[in-house]
Amino acid sequence: MIHTGSLLHDDVLDASALRRGVSSAPAKFMIKLSVLGGHFMVSRASVALVQLRNLEVTHMLSRSIQNLIEGEMKDAIQAAADDITIRLDSAKRSRKHQDRWNTYLQKSYFKTESLMARALRAIAMLGGCVQGEIWREVAYAYGRNSGIAFQVSCHTLFDTTDGSDLLNL
Repeated sequence: MIHTGSLLHDDVLDASALRRGVSSAPAKFMIKLSVLGGHFMVSRASVALVQLRNLEVTHMLSRSIQNLIEGEMKDAIQAAADDITIRLDSAKRSRKHQDRWNTYLQKSYFKTESLMARALRAIAMLGGCVQGEIWREVAYAYGRNSGIAFQVSCHTLFDTTDGSDLLNL
């Protein structure tokens, strides 16, 4: 529910007419309803978290909501700074391109990987793993790595304009 709420907000902030090839919620249902729908989803997720009665899990996943907002802020700042396209297969990457890639990875952590990593860690915790057990960290690492793979693959598949190997960061 947190992720779905963030997607509704993301489409509003990006003024996206499409999400994965179909009309986005703001394009179909109005911006105001998309914002309210995103707020509703995140607030319902927060209520569900409290009902778990596990303070550590609730705190950890609440941080993911904070990270989503930080990621959107980084996204907005990056978009305002300049709009460059990086060629993934380029042998020569300037320092600016490397900085841009690092910023992209950090933003992706906040917007996707943080939630995936912490959600998987929460599953391990709710399944009985206690502080210090390796499975918590294994779950977190798997979620973090799956999150970055998801982000990069989505940008590569859906954000290229002409099917080329360009990744618009």
